[in-house]
Amino acid sequence: MNDRAYQLEEKVRRIEAELVEVKKELRSLKQGEVDTGLIEKQPAMAEKHPSVTEKEPKTLEQIISDWLPRVFILVFVLGIIWAFIAAMDRGILSPPIRVLAGFVVSGLLYGSGHMQFRKNPSALSIVLLGGSIVVYIASVFAGNVLYQLIPYAITLILLTAGMMAGVWMSRKFASQSLLAIIGLGAYLYPFLFAGDRGTETVFYLYETVIFAGLVLESIYKQYKVTWNIANYAFLFAVVFFAFAGMGTTTIVTFSALVVQQLLIIYLTFRIHHTASKEMYIPAISAGALILYLIGWDVFGQHDYQLYSFYIVTAVLYGGLSVMKSESHAVLKNTFFVFSMFYLFLIIDKALGETVYVQILVYIIQAAIVYYLSQKRDSLLGTLASLFLLFPVLSQLTFYPGRDLSTTEVLCWLLLIGFFLVIYCFKEKAVVLKPSLVGIAAPYVIAGLLLYFFGEIADLLTFRKALDFDIALSISWMIFVALMYGAYSFFKEKHWQYLGLTFLLVTLAKIILYDLTTIDIVWRAVLFITLGVIGLFISKIFYNNQEKRK
Repeated sequence: MNDRAYQLEEKVRRIEAELVEVKKELRSLKQGEVDTGLIEKQPAMAEKHPSVTEKEPKTLEQIISDWLPRVFILVFVLGIIWAFIAAMDRGILSPPIRVLAGFVVSGLLYGSGHMQFRKNPSALSIVLLGGSIVVYIASVFAGNVLYQLIPYAITLILLTAGMMAGVWMSRKFASQSLLAIIGLGAYLYPFLFAGDRGTETVFYLYETVIFAGLVLESIYKQYKVTWNIANYAFLFAVVFFAFAGMGTTTIVTFSALVVQQLLIIYLTFRIHHTASKEMYIPAISAGALILYLIGWDVFGQHDYQLYSFYIVTAVLYGGLSVMKSESHAVLKNTFFVFSMFYLFLIIDKALGETVYVQILVYIIQAAIVYYLSQKRDSLLGTLASLFLLFPVLSQLTFYPGRDLSTTEVLCWLLLIGFFLVIYCFKEKAVVLKPSLVGIAAPYVIAGLLLYFFGEIADLLTFRKALDFDIALSISWMIFVALMYGAYSFFKEKHWQYLGLTFLLVTLAKIILYDLTTIDIVWRAVLFITLGVIGLFISKIFYNNQEKRK
């Protein structure tokens, strides 16, 4: 009895163990089905995704239907404008009728565009709607500038109303192209009423209002194309009107550009929009360049005005470069370069009479700009610090070495020291790669040293008994010694290559040229000195070979 009970208990335990194993297998099978289902569904989803986002390429007919009306609406409006001018010149119809005809054409274009849009919202309808605003603006300008029928204040009100209507239409019909057409037409067509017939204040104020409206609307609706049109067309309009229209620049021209710069900078810092740094940095830079050119033309007649312009602009850009905004690091670095540029102009203006003192300040400024650019991780600032040295090199190489002064020698030493310091601290460079600095700096330093030694040789031999060729050969020997001294200190192969190359060049010069022109005493001096240097270099090579073994 006990044996049977024991056997039954054993069977029950085995059955329970088998049930546990069965449950585990069922769980693993269920999990496998779920995973398999996910794997099978993912390709299906991946296959469906491209079909949703993939766009069919446009045919030639579609491209023509999109762009043909855009081109010829501009041609049509241009014809209307020339009709206004021809009617004025030849006395056809009275001025009020001409202006009224322009408003009638504007209304007809809007009506036809609206009807076309209701039937088929195509490019043709958008172009007709945009053309209605452009013709309206042209008519307002004709009434004010050509015929003096519309007073100044009413002109501004009508122009503002026209732009508001254009913005309303772009929103109603949800079209960036419509706003772009209106913007281009509003910017460019008033040129045909400009020149000596135009009123400067009306034009610049009008263009500034157009710019502000287009920029704000493009940011609000996240329109990139219209944003670019607003900036670059404004700059073109102002510059073209100043030089081709009025024939001169005034404080009004300058003020319009200042407003453009301040507004776009403020919006860039304060409002998040779709314009990337590849868009707003070139736009701000182009505006800053034109602002400098116009400012120099407007204030250049009086030193105190020019100084004031440089100082205020340098302080403004310098302040913008230290604003707390991590998302605009590249833009702040750009402002830093602008401020250093105006500081350069201030130094150039203040020290124009003392050339070599000016050069000393340039080198110091270049060093400061380079150092701060490493702190700010600014490639533009680093390049600007190197560009600052171009006028330095130009001035130092302008006069022969026989005119070398103590101040000029100091300039040369500072310039060479600038690149030597960059080389010594190449591992701490942030913008330029240490390997690039390690390769380029030795050759730049060597080139500057060679030219400087040539200047010294010219100074020591001018109107003296010592021959220039002898002095030049001696200076090259000193150069070779310095290169190998740098190689011994830095352990960089480039210094060795430079030293060895000029050792052979110096030897070739002495044998092929100096032997035929110099006294036997100097031959002995040159060969002994060169022989000692060559043996010393040979010893360095021998020691290196022994270390490798």
